[in-house]
Amino acid sequence: MKKETAVHDSIYDKYQKLQESGEEFEKQASRNKRSSALIMIVFILLSLSIANMFSVSLGLRNDQLGLVKKHSLMIFIGLFLCFLLSKFSYKNFQNPLMRKLLYFVPPIIFIGMMVAPSSLVPIRNGAKAWIQLGGFAIQPAELFKVSYIILLSNVLAKLDQEKHIKDYKLILSVGAFVFLPYAIFIHLQNDLGAIIHYALITGYLFVLSNISIKIIRLWSLLGGVTMISAFSIIYKIGAEHLSGYKLKRIYSFLEGLFTGNYSPEFGYQVKQALIGFGSGGFLGKGFANGIQKYSYVPETATDFISVTFGEEFGFLGMFILLSFYLILYWIICTISKECQDNFGKYLAAGVGAYLIIQVFINIGVAIGILPVFGLTLPLFSNGGSSIFAILSALGICLNINKTSHLFEKKKKK
Repeated sequence: MKKETAVHDSIYDKYQKLQESGEEFEKQASRNKRSSALIMIVFILLSLSIANMFSVSLGLRNDQLGLVKKHSLMIFIGLFLCFLLSKFSYKNFQNPLMRKLLYFVPPIIFIGMMVAPSSLVPIRNGAKAWIQLGGFAIQPAELFKVSYIILLSNVLAKLDQEKHIKDYKLILSVGAFVFLPYAIFIHLQNDLGAIIHYALITGYLFVLSNISIKIIRLWSLLGGVTMISAFSIIYKIGAEHLSGYKLKRIYSFLEGLFTGNYSPEFGYQVKQALIGFGSGGFLGKGFANGIQKYSYVPETATDFISVTFGEEFGFLGMFILLSFYLILYWIICTISKECQDNFGKYLAAGVGAYLIIQVFINIGVAIGILPVFGLTLPLFSNGGSSIFAILSALGICLNINKTSHLFEKKKKK
């Protein structure tokens, strides 16, 4: 009888192991499919961006192919960073030394930019946000979005471990020690768009944290009421009584949104962008046939990159482009959802927020439903800092997708 029981137990154990190995095989197959899908979507977007950049370059008077070559080089470097970070364990970002470096290096660089000579840190479009190195310009506020998401994920994951944490402690920890230092230094650079992007990423991760939903609703309500009140006051005062470039730009946005009249000085970009989108119709004018790139719309290679694409490929082309972004966002959200490690979960979710918020802000600005913030279209606009940052962030997501389950196994053992 004992022998029979032992035999049955042995068979059952083998069956359990086979079942577990089968489940693990299916999970591994799903992880591989997610990684392949993410890589494929990224390559499609980057290929479209190079083709679109070639069309944009036709509107330049000098060195037309120089823009395409530079954009392609930035993509190549960005893909190399993506590859490196996909092999670099995301858990290393929880190392105390790494956390200190990520926390203190950005403020030191921001302070250095404030005291650096104008030859090294020039003022562009009213913002002192770029470091000029020969023929290349680096925008630290863009690059540091990745380090910010890592720091924020570290803090939220650590706070999740506390059983009875108070909401005010969570908000204070994140607000005072993570968001505020970045916000202050970026404000001194006069880069409002970057501050808004950082704030929205923070709010996104707050929603996923253990903070009370009542607090989130209250802050959302207060934020909404404050924004509507501010916009109402600005619109009531009128452009002629407003001082400051940003306030007049907001007034122009509101005037255009409500009446369709855009200020020649402060709303010219959006007006021409809307003309471009409208003239593209449903199917567009065809590749390289757009005209807005010929000095009608400023910043066609960066902030208003979508105008050329929308004019030449129409509503259908923009719908397909947005679909690719939404699929990429969905893949990243799935990586976050499947991750059993809180740090990895927040980290992947933060990258997803970084991507999709910036996409909607960029396109929202171009079609006139948001004020002009000066944010690029991820994986599409020209600009090494933006390309390096988003591809590095996606490399981290690939590593989370590939390795997070290994750390969960170690916990169980």
